[in-house]
Amino acid sequence: QELVEIGGEYPSQPRASCGEIATRAQAARAGAAQCTAVEVSFLPPRDRGDDRKRAPGTAGPEPAPAYPAKKARVAFAPGGGTQSMRLRHIMVRYQDGPQKDGKKGLRTRQEAEAVLRQALGELRADLKACKKAPKDAMELVGVTSKKWAELCKRLSDCETARKGGTMCGDLGWLTPEALSTMGPVFKEVVDVLMPGQFSDIAATESGLHLVQRVA
Repeated sequence: QELVEIGGEYPSQPRASCGEIATRAQAARAGAAQCTAVEVSFLPPRDRGDDRKRAPGTAGPEPAPAYPAKKARVAFAPGGGTQSMRLRHIMVRYQDGPQKDGKKGLRTRQEAEAVLRQALGELRADLKACKKAPKDAMELVGVTSKKWAELCKRLSDCETARKGGTMCGDLGWLTPEALSTMGPVFKEVVDVLMPGQFSDIAATESGLHLVQRVA
């Protein structure tokens, strides 16, 4: 039952879900050197919209609601128009292995993932506290912007965290080609996002990212 509840906290976010499961399991087994969790996540088809309902008798939480999405923007890019998406992110740096060049106090990857899971939890708690549920993706982005900016300024190690207001953490409009330059893992995680949706934890050479698709 606890595994089901954790899965419900991180819908369609296997990296975050597995990280939380492994962290709790390791805490329960004091002294354990390592704990590994594997999750199979079935992403819903993108063209089914709001008819995604859990099959009768199937274990697990109801799928997260899908908000009506606008058509992808056609951005002007070298060589012609290309579909793009607008993103904002919170980026946390970390250090794998021994500390180098005297950089003490830098987070481990596990600690960085914990920071982003906490951010996700705060965003969802803030959203649940809303008296009225957002009716569409644009409204969802709007109601989460204040909390997003607060978390971005407090947690993000990216220069975009210095931007003010709703622009905090903004990456702008990114074409598929631009997404590819950030690495295959980042692109894979972001490609499946619908407007308003929060991503799973994504890794690049710069650090770990929590992304929200704005449009």
